[in-house]
Amino acid sequence: MKQACKTFLKAWAMVLLLLLWTGSSVAEGEITGYFEKAKYLRPEMKASGKASATLPAYMAVTVRPVNDKWGKVTLDSGETAFLYYAGILPVPEDSPTEPFPAFCGDSYYVRSLPFSKSPKVEQVESFEEVTVLASSGKFSRVRTVNGTEGYILTERLRRESGAPEVLEKVRFLTEECRSTLRLLEGSIPPALPADRITGTIRRHAVLDSAFAMLEAGNPFVLRYNALTGARISPVFALGVPYFWGGRDFGQMTERLPDYTTRSVWDGSNAYYQKGTSYLYGLDCTGLVEVAYAQAGMPLKTELSELSLKKHCEAHLWCNDKPMPEDWKEVALGLEIGDVLRVRYGGAHVMIYMGTLRDYGYTESDLPALARYLDHPLMIQSGGNPFCYRRFRRLIRASSDERTAHAEPAHGGVSVCIMGVDPRDIPMTITIDEDTYGMFDVEGSCVTAFSMEYVTHYAFFRPGETFGE
Repeated sequence: MKQACKTFLKAWAMVLLLLLWTGSSVAEGEITGYFEKAKYLRPEMKASGKASATLPAYMAVTVRPVNDKWGKVTLDSGETAFLYYAGILPVPEDSPTEPFPAFCGDSYYVRSLPFSKSPKVEQVESFEEVTVLASSGKFSRVRTVNGTEGYILTERLRRESGAPEVLEKVRFLTEECRSTLRLLEGSIPPALPADRITGTIRRHAVLDSAFAMLEAGNPFVLRYNALTGARISPVFALGVPYFWGGRDFGQMTERLPDYTTRSVWDGSNAYYQKGTSYLYGLDCTGLVEVAYAQAGMPLKTELSELSLKKHCEAHLWCNDKPMPEDWKEVALGLEIGDVLRVRYGGAHVMIYMGTLRDYGYTESDLPALARYLDHPLMIQSGGNPFCYRRFRRLIRASSDERTAHAEPAHGGVSVCIMGVDPRDIPMTITIDEDTYGMFDVEGSCVTAFSMEYVTHYAFFRPGETFGE
């Protein structure tokens, strides 16, 4: 009788504790809490034997009690498992606040509970807006752009206030996130009506192939299609990534619509880690070679064989035949498809695609670029912070095993503008140790390419240079 009383009192003590912890959830027959150590989920109510799954430490879990020790848990697969829930701790209560926008200065993880060891539920990029909903100790509960809720250390957050250029960067990069999420969901931006776009750009076979390497909805492609009647569609919705040594278009597209991945090899540059797979794409030379090959004008001499110190008779401008100091004059002397090759430690090549004015942009459209409407625009495969962030989101969201375990490089196929005064660059962003100057062109990131550290350069016309 005495033992029965002890058992009865113990059971009631457990019920009272659960009522204190979970409130109304007990009335529904469920308990929500977490454990400080990982727990096994079992196919039967036995402490030994094969586990169905492992519940990570600090992961919130909802249990339907079967007795005072074991309860049922529904797995993501829909199957039921059993959990020894004795010792479950209540999820800390939040202190709600009036929602307000904030951001992190660096990329940071959102966690499932207000603990540094709790599982990661998402990663927010630097200067990307989150909405603060509540506080919980040293953490704040936030909602990300895609609607995920979780916790970030409060000290990492900055309120959206202060310098206008910071607010502009947050707005720009947050909208970039929304654009990427729409592309990941399969929402392709509509074509622009031809009667609403003015400009002088003319259709060119090299641009047809190069523009297909950009992301869906890129404003230059939309305007090019509207002005020329072309119907360029992207090879990949998120564009083509940069991959050092990437020259094989067939390999790049062999798994469409999924991306191809490839491990790096000896001799790869410092951005790559040996033994790690990366999204496969084109490097700068690969973009030029592929664009010309698909335009029906394959290069007969590899770009790497064209010395910047020789062949000056075939160059439009080079170190020994200096280009005009005014970049507007440079653009006037170029034709669509002309190539710029530079050396600044490494080598880089880009294709001339016209000017902002050629695509119908005016001073009122792009006030930050009003002085540069007639400067050369180049399409390249190289460093670009939007590409890097976009491909990181792709990898995190991918259900394809190869893609999900790959790493992004620091760029992809994108557009840059030449000859911009650094004092006129409205925004910068740093990825590792590389800082990029950015302009907002209808939601697309156009970077500023600087010739400051260029030691050798050559503008040339491939058809004439290689005698095609």
